[in-house]
Amino acid sequence: MSAQTELAEYGAWLLRWRLTLQHRIPFYLLWVKRASRLTTARGLRHWKDGLTLLLSDLAASEAPDWQLRQAAEAITLFHGQFRSELAPEREADAGRPEDGDTGPVTPSASEGEALEEMAELLQLRHYARSTRKLYMGWAGRFFAYIRQNSGSQPCPADVRAFLSRLATQGRVSASTQNQATQGRAFAALLFLFRYVLSIDLEDMTSTLRAKPGARLPVVLSLDETRAVLSQVSTAIAGSTRNCRTAGGSAWVSWSLCARKISIWTATP
Repeated sequence: MSAQTELAEYGAWLLRWRLTLQHRIPFYLLWVKRASRLTTARGLRHWKDGLTLLLSDLAASEAPDWQLRQAAEAITLFHGQFRSELAPEREADAGRPEDGDTGPVTPSASEGEALEEMAELLQLRHYARSTRKLYMGWAGRFFAYIRQNSGSQPCPADVRAFLSRLATQGRVSASTQNQATQGRAFAALLFLFRYVLSIDLEDMTSTLRAKPGARLPVVLSLDETRAVLSQVSTAIAGSTRNCRTAGGSAWVSWSLCARKISIWTATP
C-alpha cells in the first residue's frame, strides 16, 4: 500500500468511526506526515520517538495546547489503532508490492508537497495572511534556485548559497538582502527547514551579506563656504535694515547674526 493511499484510508477511517470532525481530518493527516518525516529524517526507530520529538518541537515554538493534543491524538490513532486493524491485510499483501509503494508513511520532500505542507502549517499556526504570503514567496524563490542549480534535496548549504547569491549575482539591493538574512525572509527558510523538512539549519552568521558601498560626505571647500556665507550675510544685512523699524529686539537679533557671519567669513 502506497503512502498516499494509506493516508487516504486513514482519513476515511476517521470519518467512518466519527473519531473527529470532518474539517479536522486534513490536519490529522498533516500531523501524521510531519511525525513520519521527522522520524525518518532523525533516524528514529519507533513512531513514539517521533511523536515525542514532534511534541517537543511544538512546545518549543509555543504552540497552543490544543495543537499538541490534536497532534498526539492523530498520530496515536494512526499507529495504535488504524494500522493494527490493517495488520492482517498487510500480511496478506506481503510479497505483492504495488507500483509506487513506498512502505511506511514517509512522504517525499518534493517541492509541491513541501510548499503545500508549509501553507497548511502556517494557517494552522494562525500566521497573518501577509506573513503567509511573504513566507511562501521566499520558499518558492528558494526552490526555484535549487531547480536551476543543484537539483538535489534541500540542505543547509543551499540556504547559504541562496542568500549569498542575492548579494553577489541577484542584483538585489543591500537593504533587500539584509532582509533576507535577518528578517522575515530568512525566517521563512528557517520555518521551511525546521517544521516541514525536519532539517536543522547550521549557523548562518557567516553567510555572505550585501554591504552598501562606502559613501563619502559631500563637503564644500573653504572658498565655496565663504561664498555661500557671504550671500547669507548680504541677505541678512538687507533684512536688518528692513527690520529696524519693526522693533529694537528684532533689530538686535539680526545684527548679532550678521556680526557672527562676518566673523566666520573672515576666519582663514
